[in-house]
Amino acid sequence: MNKIITTAFLILVLSGTLVAQTEQRVWLIGGQISFNSDNSLRIGTGNIPDTRFSTNAYSLLPTVGYFFKQNWVIGGNLGYHHLNYNITNDQTGENLNSQNQWSGRGGVFMRRYLPINEQVFFHLQGGLAYTFGESETIQLQNDAILRKNRGLIMHTQAGISYFPRRWIAIEGNINPFSYSFQRTKTPQTTGDQNEQEHSFSTGLNGNFLSLGFNFFISRPR
Repeated sequence: MNKIITTAFLILVLSGTLVAQTEQRVWLIGGQISFNSDNSLRIGTGNIPDTRFSTNAYSLLPTVGYFFKQNWVIGGNLGYHHLNYNITNDQTGENLNSQNQWSGRGGVFMRRYLPINEQVFFHLQGGLAYTFGESETIQLQNDAILRKNRGLIMHTQAGISYFPRRWIAIEGNINPFSYSFQRTKTPQTTGDQNEQEHSFSTGLNGNFLSLGFNFFISRPR
């Protein structure tokens, strides 16, 4: 059984008339909620037993921005992600590998809207986020291995926003380039083991396209 649910996370936190678009003093409010559940069986061969894989994960990423001038927005987001997966012997139920992982992030971004016509805008965005989290891994009957990580992500985004109404936009985005740095610490009896990782992404792995919604809210004047 495999279930994947992704929805736009739309929040209304300000009272006002929803009549604005990308003018100065407008609030942009949106975000994302995602949930993933998977349970699958891999048939073994020879001395390799049948193994069952189960995964449960969810993510929250609310976003708020403010138009400090016409077509320019600056904002921030807070995110949380949790993942739990298990690999077990399907005949005996013995644990082969399991991991429980959580991570958080806090970031800032700036976006520029470039009007194509009254309802369609091209946008460019850049951002920086601080990430942190922990993971606990257990293999067979061994003791759990705990890893703590901290890192930074620099990312870019480009896309098209379509406004069917002045207060809501449907947008499609690509993430053409990103850079991440992560430092992982694994406590051991002989001392902490530290690792560092640098990675670049050009968004060519098939995960670079996303769709979403944003609300645009102004205070009464």
